[in-house]
Amino acid sequence: MSDAEIKLKYDKGALLKRRYEIKDILGAGGMGEVYIAVDKGAGYENVVIKRLIASPDPDQIRDLLYSFEQEYHILSGLTHPHIPKVYDFFTENNDFFIAEEYIKGELLTNIIHGLLPTEAVKFTLQLCDVLEYLHKRNIVYRDLKPANIILSDEGRLCLVDFGISRFYSPLKKDDTLALGTPGYAPPECYNEVQTDERTDIYCMCVLLHQMLTESDPTKEPFKFTPPHTLNKKVPKSLSNLVMKGLNLNIEKRFKNIQAFRDALFKTRDFHDKFKSYQKKIGKREKFFSKEEPMWEFSSFRNPFHRTKPVIVPLSLLTSLLLAALGYFAFPTLRLYAAFGIFILSMASFLVLWDINKDHFNKVFVYPSGLFYEGHEDSFSALWDDVYAVKLDMSQKYKEVTVVTLNGDFKFDENLKGWDQLMKEVMKRAKLRLRHDISERYPEMEIYEK
Repeated sequence: MSDAEIKLKYDKGALLKRRYEIKDILGAGGMGEVYIAVDKGAGYENVVIKRLIASPDPDQIRDLLYSFEQEYHILSGLTHPHIPKVYDFFTENNDFFIAEEYIKGELLTNIIHGLLPTEAVKFTLQLCDVLEYLHKRNIVYRDLKPANIILSDEGRLCLVDFGISRFYSPLKKDDTLALGTPGYAPPECYNEVQTDERTDIYCMCVLLHQMLTESDPTKEPFKFTPPHTLNKKVPKSLSNLVMKGLNLNIEKRFKNIQAFRDALFKTRDFHDKFKSYQKKIGKREKFFSKEEPMWEFSSFRNPFHRTKPVIVPLSLLTSLLLAALGYFAFPTLRLYAAFGIFILSMASFLVLWDINKDHFNKVFVYPSGLFYEGHEDSFSALWDDVYAVKLDMSQKYKEVTVVTLNGDFKFDENLKGWDQLMKEVMKRAKLRLRHDISERYPEMEIYEK
């Protein structure tokens, strides 16, 4: 697309935020413009600058601005080799901008034709990796299509447009905005229901169908011919998996990415292929299982637990005293009676302890997030998920509510160390700290090079 074909608001050499110098235009449409710029504040690195084009329609601009802010909000909490990093969100001259990492490569649109089934599956496995990463953070991408995917010079597929992505909430019945690309989006994107990870599975299978058959899904949306009938090189087992993922009934698709991937590896045609990929998945799961907490806070909610150092020896002494009384009370069965009474009394204390253990509260602070286990409820939340913290200061932490994407969780004043924990939560939620572990832990990267 040449500059002459587009009427741009910002020319080459324009300086935004006294930092980003426009170098070239990457694309433009009815809703926005995409530039490549030099970030002078970061050592003259190339970045992508997205500008939201204002609309005279107040309802439309509200929806567009919501999507624009949502894209920044989502990307700011993500670190993954298949997702560009986001650097900045700013306004200038009444315009809204997002600055993102520049991915050097080629759009999948230009290379999607003529792929072998094995190559199409390799690309799909990379998409499985990044979609699974998003779904574990309650993010639904919703717009998987060739125009939103770049094959980088390193051979990685990168998702470059999160404009209509959304956070999934089990408490909601439908999406905030009904959006989707015709041909790639499933029926639920246009109905009054909530999209979820199965929506992305449908979009991914549309893309896989296109890679296998070179058919254009936009010509006849929702109508797909089994790939093996259009391309004799496609194994029927793979064709069946694609058609299951394309089922218009969301309940009949694969329930999650792992189910799709497991079904793929169980087929005869792909059982022995991509073994290195499967081994790397196992390493990634082992890595997460070894994560150690940075801090641990705990509290007791009743006198029984607060007096643990006294109760334990007291229960032992009491059992011994009862055993001695039994020894003299039953002359003919002295040893048996003493031993039996001692065992019964100690067992009673253990049962009592077990009954009351639910009153023991714990908060674990991991590098990846929070985990709380207590008498009222249990929850886990990644730092990326914690987007608001509400403190009731009326009676010094009488009640504390942590608002996460998984719901609202309340704690009372008995939780020791909570003030220190809350300071850390607010700090991280505000700064949106990124946890880039790919350099320190190469086994976390499971994509095929």
